[in-house]
Amino acid sequence: MDGRTMKFIRITETEFGNEELGRDYEAAKKVGRYAIGKLAVYCPKMFKYVYIAMNDIIWAYRRQEAVEGKLCCGKANFEIHKVILYTAKKQRFELAGMGMEQAKQILAILERENPSIDIGYSKEKETQYIGKTQA
Repeated sequence: MDGRTMKFIRITETEFGNEELGRDYEAAKKVGRYAIGKLAVYCPKMFKYVYIAMNDIIWAYRRQEAVEGKLCCGKANFEIHKVILYTAKKQRFELAGMGMEQAKQILAILERENPSIDIGYSKEKETQYIGKTQA
């Protein structure tokens, strides 16, 4: 689908024009099902894309989860990686369904496109950005 004819839906504070977003999407780095441009992170949703403005993101980190699956002859463990994004308004977004390398690649692009984004997880950062630590 051509970025200039796509529909983009804002889910954070900052809003851009559809034409401007179309150009940014076309030039964006595609990682799995996500696209990371200079203006925004684009997430597919049905026949449109929602976007998280790059300058609204203040903190991003990779989260790893273990998932157990059943196979015909037993069980298998899988790792699922997510990139978690937080905004100054304490909005939390998950970019899910990727491997470790894709998650690392997304974080590297975020850091390059907006060096003010704090990359990486710690309890101190959790307290700083969302005010409490999760149990």
